[in-house]
Amino acid sequence: MKQLLKAGIGFLAIFLFYVNCNPAFSVERHWHNDSLPSVLEENRGDLLESNLRSQAILMAATHNIPFDLETWKKTRLAIREKIIQNSGIKVDQKLPLNLRETGTVQMDGYTVKNIYFQTQPGVYATANLYVPEGKGPFPAVVNMHGHWTEGKAAESVQAVGHSLATNGYVCLTIDAFGAGERS
Repeated sequence: MKQLLKAGIGFLAIFLFYVNCNPAFSVERHWHNDSLPSVLEENRGDLLESNLRSQAILMAATHNIPFDLETWKKTRLAIREKIIQNSGIKVDQKLPLNLRETGTVQMDGYTVKNIYFQTQPGVYATANLYVPEGKGPFPAVVNMHGHWTEGKAAESVQAVGHSLATNGYVCLTIDAFGAGERS
């Protein structure tokens, strides 16, 4: 993430230098309507995208996928710990979930349950739980929405839950803090 930020700042610095120091730069000549000025030569690729793509290829090449169950179990635990450490998540196994269901909608082949549960002492998250019909256990997916003001109620977020449930997955779509009902 720091490298991405540095790359973005570097690109912005180059752009600002070009705008401020290039006597040939003219707002009238380069800016049309609401578009950004063309600061790179034509047929020039997106430098930031190219840098990110190269980093992704390098990272993918350095990560080995476990091919046996025992190695996967160890790798899974290491990945879980790294996610918890890097995200700042505080895991409290003793915190009561206090799960409450506030409504249910029966769909063709699955059910959507409106729920809320405690994530920290006194802090609750609202969510939709999509549960396929039939005898489980089912594979499960946690569906976190992006930066939509309507949170889990956004049509594109709901579509993921519906699609997963019709394909046999349990899907928990949570309203992120400060979005949707939680705002």
